[in-house]
Amino acid sequence: MAWGSIGCYAGLIFTVSSWRVLTPANITGSTSSNWATHSVIGGKDKSEYTGPGLKSYQFEIQLVSKLGVNPRKIFDALMKHCEAGTIDYFILNNKPMSQNPFKLTKVTTGWGAVHRFWGLKDGKVTLTLEEYAP
Repeated sequence: MAWGSIGCYAGLIFTVSSWRVLTPANITGSTSSNWATHSVIGGKDKSEYTGPGLKSYQFEIQLVSKLGVNPRKIFDALMKHCEAGTIDYFILNNKPMSQNPFKLTKVTTGWGAVHRFWGLKDGKVTLTLEEYAP
């Protein structure tokens, strides 16, 4: 990762510097466990722990051309990764968020101001990642 970077996913480097700001915000995560239920004749069902569930994360990225990013280029790249089924490690603070990589399951874009000559000036993208366990 580059100097000033705080993480990355799918080639997108989260950066804070004097010439570029591209950071995730409002990060929410979840995990679960998997259970099997076995029926018992004449009694209550029995539960059995079968293993950990998959982790998932959702976060937003504000894209502002004044802060050194091209919103349209990032929108297009992330949509391409989502549709291609890209698998990559989600890294924050130089630490992977899981021992497994993550798949990009959803990309939601919000278009801000569109300039007649310069195109999209700002926008917001929301990413949904889910752990990929091969």
